[in-house]
Amino acid sequence: MASLEAGLQIKDYVDYMVASEDTVPGNILAAHLFHKNLISELINNLDMQSVDLAKKAVEVYERTHKGELDYTFSAINLSRLKDLLDNLNRVPEIFNSDPLLEDYDKLVNIFLEARSSAREYFRDRMVDIYEFACTFEKLLMKSDIYSLTKELGSEILTSIKQAIKDPLEAQ
Repeated sequence: MASLEAGLQIKDYVDYMVASEDTVPGNILAAHLFHKNLISELINNLDMQSVDLAKKAVEVYERTHKGELDYTFSAINLSRLKDLLDNLNRVPEIFNSDPLLEDYDKLVNIFLEARSSAREYFRDRMVDIYEFACTFEKLLMKSDIYSLTKELGSEILTSIKQAIKDPLEAQ
């Protein structure tokens, strides 16, 4: 549920999307405790801002689902979605920044390595964009690729990471 596509559908109606990137584990007791604890937190602080509620939901989810093998849950500041998408759309510029395309094959291999090492969700159809951007940038900086390509790549990938990292920080 916590995908870019879902966020795009609801961004005009809510400030934050709190959801799992994958399926939610079927542990009924943990789900009950999550809802009970989150409602309790909300009742104890009726003036809670949406950013604080989003943070609290992630904290409570982690606390109530700890020990389960594979769970994901995050809060996404949907006001940063446009910046994220704009920078994702700039990724092809990295491939065109080398005027002679001397490093094109190297870039493709770096891209594919970053993609294959990123965590996948939802039956391996979705990829963790933050992890992909971090790995792509790290591999790009270690390579012997044209320096302007590295600079542009770092600029774009850093922008992607900033749009995702710490999404609950105040604007």
